[in-house]
Parts: sequence; C-alpha cells; structure tokens
Amino acid sequence: MPMLSRGVALDVLHKPLESTYVVIEEVDFDNWGWGGLPTADYRQFKLHNK
Repeated sequence: MPMLSRGVALDVLHKPLESTYVVIEEVDFDNWGWGGLPTADYRQFKLHNK
C-alpha cells in the first residue's frame, strides 16, 4: 500500500492495515470529468484558453 494511503488508513480512519484493502478500478473516459466538465470538453477548453 502506498505511504500516503497507509497514513490515511492509520491516522484518519484509525483502521489497522491488516484489514485495509485497496481496489483500483478503471473509470470509462465518458464517465470522468474535471472542473464540472466532461474530460473531453475540459481538454478542449484548456487547449483554447491557455
């Protein structure tokens, strides 16, 4: 488990590492966003507003 996650599990959640599981799931591009915009729209916005 990465160090940052270890700190969260121990310091914030007060949860022992032995009972902590990390699940990594890929999120489909169409279901992801940034700043309230779908990712594709956000990338276009950033491209045209440098």
